[in-house]
Amino acid sequence: MKSENSKTIVAPVFLLEVDSYTEGCKRVVHFLEDTVLVSYDQVEFNFDLSCSALDQNFWELVDSGLEKNRQSMIGLIDELRKSGYSQLLDLTKMKQGYESKVFHTLAHLLDGFVGMDSSFYNLVDDSHQISDSLHLKIKQDPGNYWIVQIKAESLCTIL
Repeated sequence: MKSENSKTIVAPVFLLEVDSYTEGCKRVVHFLEDTVLVSYDQVEFNFDLSCSALDQNFWELVDSGLEKNRQSMIGLIDELRKSGYSQLLDLTKMKQGYESKVFHTLAHLLDGFVGMDSSFYNLVDDSHQISDSLHLKIKQDPGNYWIVQIKAESLCTIL
């Protein structure tokens, strides 16, 4: 039997309520160590693509991460359409298998469970989005919110 190693590299952005980059990195590490939903073999922090809400690039980085999440959802919805699921009632006929896995991934992006497909994750609200109330809090107190980007690798062994 031959096995092959496959490396997956992702670069998610995390929104945190912290007062420094260092504290943000610590919180991301703590979160990643505690969650069972994702597991990375290696994590590197990208200081150049991390900043506080005081930085003029903050909202651009947030919007970029949110848009990547939206594009992932659109891709998953398109995949379901190609499989014949074009209306919500069609889901009642869905059998367990590839399509249900696609739907499951889509549901995670909507309901807030972090996953390998997450491009932006809001650790303040455990969400892939930013609520209006949090948006207002960030605008009112930008020094206490940071975006921290990581580059993470997962090694999968295929038998």
